[in-house]
Amino acid sequence: MSDTARYEFFLFLLTVTLVLELVARKLKLPPAAAFILGGIGLALLPGAPSITFDPELVMLVFLPPLLMSSAWFTAWREFRQNLAGILLMAVGATVFTTAAVGWAAHLLVPSLPLAAHDYSRVSFWRDI
Repeated sequence: MSDTARYEFFLFLLTVTLVLELVARKLKLPPAAAFILGGIGLALLPGAPSITFDPELVMLVFLPPLLMSSAWFTAWREFRQNLAGILLMAVGATVFTTAAVGWAAHLLVPSLPLAAHDYSRVSFWRDI
């Protein structure tokens, strides 16, 4: 892919992003939902170029502005009102998902132990 084609594709993606933002506002949807659906649609387009990003680039360039904008526009009153539900989803869903994936993996591969390591044999854990 030539540099000109990359630039044109970048402009196309930027235009799609702006259109998806406007559609999300019009339909009163979260922009993230529109972006996910748009990304799925773009991924399924035949002949779309394959683009790869360096993960460090994503962590350095794209993620900080997203996190900063989310933190800046957080409605703290609603956050505090919903703190119990937020913590339940953050901790409870994580524990449930971990247990479900571990159990499913154990059922698919019976030789795979449920515990990855027997911590009773490590001296550090006996000393605590």
